[in-house]
Amino acid sequence: MKLVDFTKQVLNQHRIRIIGVCFGHQIVGRAMGVKVDRSDRGWEVAVTSVNLTDKGRQLFKKDVLVWLMSNPTPEENPFPPPLVLHSTYS
Repeated sequence: MKLVDFTKQVLNQHRIRIIGVCFGHQIVGRAMGVKVDRSDRGWEVAVTSVNLTDKGRQLFKKDVLVWLMSNPTPEENPFPPPLVLHSTYS
């Protein structure tokens, strides 16, 4: 819980933008009160194309990323503002 608490303190300062990648998005979500749990679809470990949303394309300056390890994510954005969904994959 130390990392979640630290992340919560950083987020509450409103001075630093944070992006969570892979397990990092789970830490950011937990720090913001989002329920983080195991996926019903299990693990996915593969080379996967990541389709960026408009926000993701703006952030990464690309249309698609290649992910080497990933875990299935929900279809809809489960995060409270100001968190923004930046990518999806199938």
